[in-house]
Formats: sequence, C-alpha cells, structure tokens
Amino acid sequence: MSAQPVATKQGFWQRLRPPDGQSLIWWLIGLQRGTGRQIVAFFAFLLSFHFIFGWSWSMSIAMLLSMFLHECGHAAVFAITRIRYVILYLFPLGAVAAPMDEAENKRSDQLPWNSIAWLLQAGPGVNVALMVVFLGLQPIFASQLFPSIEINTILTQFARDMVYVNGLLASMNLVPVWTLDAGQLFRVIYNSLDEREDSVLTGFALAFVGIIVLIILGLPGVITWSMVLFNTLTRFGWIAFLLIFAVGILNKQGRDDPLNAQSHQAMDNRQVLIHLIVYTLMVGVNLWIAAGPIL
Repeated sequence: MSAQPVATKQGFWQRLRPPDGQSLIWWLIGLQRGTGRQIVAFFAFLLSFHFIFGWSWSMSIAMLLSMFLHECGHAAVFAITRIRYVILYLFPLGAVAAPMDEAENKRSDQLPWNSIAWLLQAGPGVNVALMVVFLGLQPIFASQLFPSIEINTILTQFARDMVYVNGLLASMNLVPVWTLDAGQLFRVIYNSLDEREDSVLTGFALAFVGIIVLIILGLPGVITWSMVLFNTLTRFGWIAFLLIFAVGILNKQGRDDPLNAQSHQAMDNRQVLIHLIVYTLMVGVNLWIAAGPIL
C-alpha cells in the first residue's frame, strides 16, 4: 500500500505571496479582483495619499481619477484590438488595465507591434490631454462660474491638482526606462529596426537632446556661469527628463535583438516615425505645462 501525500495547511503569510511561477502582477490581479476588494483598494489608496503622503483630499481624488483614466486609455486600445480586459486598482502598485486572464494576455502578445505601440502611448496620451483640459478650465472656474464662491474655489483647486498629478503620471510614463510605458515603447521601436537604423535613431535623438539642453542653458553665447546655473535650476525639469531620456534610449538600443526586425509583428519605418512624432509632441506639451517654457 503506497503512502498518500499529506496536505499541508498554508499559513497566513504563505497565502499572501505569489505561487511558484506566477508573476506578482497576475497574483495581485487575482487577489484584488471583485467589487468588494476594489472598494477596499480604492480607499486604501485614498487614505494612503492623504495620511501618508500628506496630500489634500482634492489631490488624492485627482490622483485616483487620473490613474483610472490613464488605464482607460490603454483599455480603449485593448477594446479596438478585441482583447478582453479588466481595469483594476492594484494596491499598493497603482492601477492597471490588463487582459482578462493569462490566455488573453498571450493573445495580446501576438498583436502587431504597431498596435502594442499605440497601446503604450494611449495611457500617457490621456494624462497629457487631461493636463491641457484642466489648464483651460482653471480660469473658467476662477471667473466665478457658479454662484457659490466656495464651489468655484474647490473646482479651481481641483483643476490645479488635476494638472499637477497628470503631469506626474505623464512624466513618469514618458521616460523610456524599466517597464514603464515609454520604456516598452522604445523597446518595440528598436526591435522593429535593423542595427543601422537603430544607430541612426539614437544619433538623431541624442543630437536633439543636446540641442535642447544647449538652448535651455543659453549656450552657445557669451554668458556667465551664474546664468548657466540659474537656467539649470529654473529649467531643471526639462534637463532631468532629457538626461534620463538619453540614458534610457541608449539602454534600450543596447538590449535590442537584431533578429526581431524580421518578425511579422514588426513595424515599418513609417509607423515608427508616426509613433516618434506623437511621442515627441506628448513630451513637449507635458514638459511645457509641467516644467515651464524652454526660454
């Protein structure tokens, strides 16, 4: 008679860690799926923003709304490409629009890289659009749109908070590092190009970064080092973003596999150019509003 395996009872902390072979994201999606758990996640974020980060209720709500709308941008592309999806608050990581399950996730991996590139740009695109909209709404609310002064004041502050938090979300997701939206975007772009085209793209991008940095610093020109320091401090947002961008694209080019350019999923050069133009416009608008004009 063979011995029967004895079931071991899992402890509390063992149940709160991903099973072997399952990623943290999919574990959290499974753990926090459901209306009740989503309500708990929502309020966990809200209370954390207010009491841990010290944000006002207005800014905390603005962040939660903007996180959700960012994911709605991704979800719109999922819907267009007929990938079933779910939008969830994943405490403490943030919000996510993801395929409904791992089977749908495998289907999404087979999408043309042009569709995946639009998927990645859609989220930050929503944040940049919200910045523009609420920047335009600020003077409208401030002009006593409603009879109650208190309501106008609350709406004006909320509009300011929406511009601020969407600037944060857009800036974070437009730097081409790690697995953030722009990081994955440039991975798809570089994998769609051959080695020579990779080098050309990187060269143009670094030259563009160098020119913008020189313009921000006021160079070339006969100016004092104190003026250079002043320009650096007053336009630090631009300079920090551009330097991180330069490091990011060098890293993405270095991790490129030349064989991927032959994939049936790869983008052609026209599609790559369109995505680069859209990306550049989003970065420009975001930094112009969040970090101020170049000059």
